[in-house]
Amino acid sequence: MTGLPSDLPDEIRAALGGRQGRTFSEACALRDRQRVDSVLKTVLTGQDVQPTVADLAGADGAAIECTFRFQRLRGAEAKTAGVLVFGRVGAQAPGVLSHLPAAILARLMGLAKSLNLVSDLEALVATVCEGAKILTQAESAAVFLRDRVTGLLRIAGHIGLPASLAGVAIHEGEGAIGRVLSGGKAVWEPRPGEELTDDDPVRVMNAASYILAPLTHEARTVGVLAVFSREESAFDETAAQVLAGLADISAAAVMRALVRRDLDRLESTTQLILDELPIGVVSVDSEGRVLQANPEFLALIAGPGENARMGRNLFSSELILQNHLSPFLVDLVHGRAFEQDVASFRLPGGRVAPMRVQGKPLRGEGGRRAGAVLIFCRGGGGNGAGGARRTVRVGF
Repeated sequence: MTGLPSDLPDEIRAALGGRQGRTFSEACALRDRQRVDSVLKTVLTGQDVQPTVADLAGADGAAIECTFRFQRLRGAEAKTAGVLVFGRVGAQAPGVLSHLPAAILARLMGLAKSLNLVSDLEALVATVCEGAKILTQAESAAVFLRDRVTGLLRIAGHIGLPASLAGVAIHEGEGAIGRVLSGGKAVWEPRPGEELTDDDPVRVMNAASYILAPLTHEARTVGVLAVFSREESAFDETAAQVLAGLADISAAAVMRALVRRDLDRLESTTQLILDELPIGVVSVDSEGRVLQANPEFLALIAGPGENARMGRNLFSSELILQNHLSPFLVDLVHGRAFEQDVASFRLPGGRVAPMRVQGKPLRGEGGRRAGAVLIFCRGGGGNGAGGARRTVRVGF
């Protein structure tokens, strides 16, 4: 573990000893492994992360609390060569889960494995709520997630909450749940205080006991995991530790599901826009193979014997060859955009129409060429910006 101070206690050296060739997270306590793995993956993508507190598994089984900083190592051509880990010894602490009975800890770890297999946000939240309710013996459980647009906390899923709370929106710092979001610390309240407002979910539910734990991933709190009971003093310290542990285990999985949901929504929105555009749009890989095409492009090239199968090579198609666009596509795959007005653009079936053709290179991670997008606009004319441009008349 390069970069650690030389004066580390023997316990930490024992925790790290003999781990060459294994992942750094395997030196951590079981409850922190998933989170540390997630942090390392984030660093490897080139993103900065906040210092991370994690427990190392000591030689005698005790947890050793440390604060770690991570720095990406760059190799040739600025490529990622590894991660440099700096560690600072904190106060030795048993960790949230270390006092739990082995049977409960085993169930938590089993649940963690199940969560790693779930990518759908709704299914993931349902699994977390069910696990929270069973493990704490609560009457109801809920996951509140922060809306990325408004910043408000909304119920993402629940078991046993009244229908009146379906549309609840909680401001950060507002009420018991909002304060957990802003403070980032778990709250265990056998008897809620009188400071709750009438519309606070805890009061609406008439809950006499509750536990609230933040869902924190890489120093960012994205939501709150909550369990409720109408009985006073329904939860003990063990239940509070269980929920805090479950929240820690669930946070990374919830964050992954949120990112996937956002990507799915973006892809769906993008497709809707493409479907309605009155211009033909087609994306190709670096070899010219069609990756995606909108309906207008498909209608544009439709003709006897023409097919817009995904994977076909657009660069060698008649559409490109008979309109003398190949030289410009060579420039395009080398990263240079172009814009062409073709006065007599030949279409399948003997049709001819004025056409503006634009090509824009697409780049992936690290600026690597990943393909291109071509835009076909009927009518042509006008002045374009960027790239090479000229008006071409194709003779017959």
